[in-house]
Amino acid sequence: MSASATISCSGTVPVALVVAATQINSLPYTISESGEYTLAQSFTDACYAMGVLTIEADDVTLDCENKQIAGGTPGTVSQTIDIQNSSNVTVQNCNINTSGTGAAINLTLSSGSTISSNTIADGAYGIYLDFGSTNNTISSNTIDGVLQSAIYLDAAENNNITGNNLMDNEYGIRFNGGGGGTLTNNEVCGLSGDIECASLSLPLIDGGGNIANSVSGACGIVASACD
Repeated sequence: MSASATISCSGTVPVALVVAATQINSLPYTISESGEYTLAQSFTDACYAMGVLTIEADDVTLDCENKQIAGGTPGTVSQTIDIQNSSNVTVQNCNINTSGTGAAINLTLSSGSTISSNTIADGAYGIYLDFGSTNNTISSNTIDGVLQSAIYLDAAENNNITGNNLMDNEYGIRFNGGGGGTLTNNEVCGLSGDIECASLSLPLIDGGGNIANSVSGACGIVASACD
């Protein structure tokens, strides 16, 4: 992915300056400045105990371009992509397979961000929105085979969850407090539970088109049954 800026000099035709995305060549890595980033290669043996790729800046786009991050340290609370206290972050096209007990993609105190078109398998959690993460969009992700929840929202409010395919995870979408936001066109077919809500402080908005075998708690969501 590239960004462009226009430079205009007196008496000359404006020239487009193409700014290439920063290549991430090794892990672990911390993004501390705004900009566009991508993986230089797949990382198939990423041994780490905490965050393998940490984002601590606003206005960041991470496009993995369908490259893979795989590995982790079994039994450790390790976040593969960890977004901390940031806004307007986009994480897309990442292929994540982890054996840690944390989340493939974790957001804490982060807002106005988009997590889209990622493929996640195994590990404990798929996408985890922690306390204070608001007004984010979680869309078009495929999450398969995680041991806890595909998407877990812990006191996170007004997040929109749209068009995700969540299959064969222990649980699908789970809310613990928080609430608000819209659920639309998600296919959620888990092993123990599909859509669950506990202690919501804000009602959810049913955008329609959700598929799930079970909806429990005061979710206010109507879903068609899984095939």
